[in-house]
Amino acid sequence: MKKANQYQQEINQLKTQLNSSDSRYFEKLQTYILSQNIFYNDETINLQLLSMLQDLIDAEKDNSDATELFGNDPQSMANEILAQLPKPKLRDQLSMSTLVIAISWFFLLLSSTSTTSGIIINLWAFILAPFLELITISLILKILHKSVY
Repeated sequence: MKKANQYQQEINQLKTQLNSSDSRYFEKLQTYILSQNIFYNDETINLQLLSMLQDLIDAEKDNSDATELFGNDPQSMANEILAQLPKPKLRDQLSMSTLVIAISWFFLLLSSTSTTSGIIINLWAFILAPFLELITISLILKILHKSVY
């Protein structure tokens, strides 16, 4: 099992120990950080979130809460955390985009009409569909990211 998945499982288990207001605070923070950029290294992000969650649990034991520990502006704090993370590699960004394009082309091939002389392929669909899907996915993630705070 990858370390990123192990960290995520630990996060899920530890979140159950939080009180409701701190749990909501951490959920929003987690969503904001994870939706910022899907190309960041999952292991690095989950390790950072796990560390923050453990600090929050310790703070709760000392009768403190998330706003006292992390401050009243979680968005700025999350942006600082993201700025400190190593930038995603171009290879990782291209691999995700290539996967979306390959899936799109696969389904376009499946839906193409075939005749006795071969398959009829709409060239414009093969060019435009993957890029429209990439743009749509990016917009959905940006909307999700902006809607958290």
